[in-house]
Amino acid sequence: MSDILPLISLSDLGTRPFDGLTKAQGNDLAEAAAFCLSLSGHHQGVKLNVSGLMSASYQVSWRRLPTNVAQARNDHQEATESGAQGLAILLAQRHLGYEVVLRSRKRTGYDYLMRKAGVRGETITARLEVSGILRGTTSEVKSRCNRKVKQVREHEVPGDVSPAFVMILEFSVPTARIVQS
Repeated sequence: MSDILPLISLSDLGTRPFDGLTKAQGNDLAEAAAFCLSLSGHHQGVKLNVSGLMSASYQVSWRRLPTNVAQARNDHQEATESGAQGLAILLAQRHLGYEVVLRSRKRTGYDYLMRKAGVRGETITARLEVSGILRGTTSEVKSRCNRKVKQVREHEVPGDVSPAFVMILEFSVPTARIVQS
């Protein structure tokens, strides 16, 4: 008898309200994540292992992909980064208890600003930097994670004590490495 894993549904990105994400953006990120998982040979219910800050496993589900998704997502690097962002947003909420409230601008050192999930009107309380790898080894994931932690630290503002989380998503296994900078 196998353990029943908590579910992460990629479709939540386009149906649940996120202040820092429109429904259209959410649906795009969900499709990109599903495409990367499918491209790596995975099917509905694939197990996503999380390591780093806290260990856990989740079951990932998604909507059926359009028949022309391979043509539309032919830039695999772009699909990987978008897919990683989608999964990271859901993991931030489910695994860390944060929700994205603002997409940051380029060259800030991180991708999203977050607050504690379910708390309205609260100011920004955390930062999130995300990166994706379509096919990589454990050492490549750790190396990318170290580079992203360095990037986040280089952009820290003096006096800002909010935590910064770095998430690296790897799709071939699939895994997520989460560390706090």
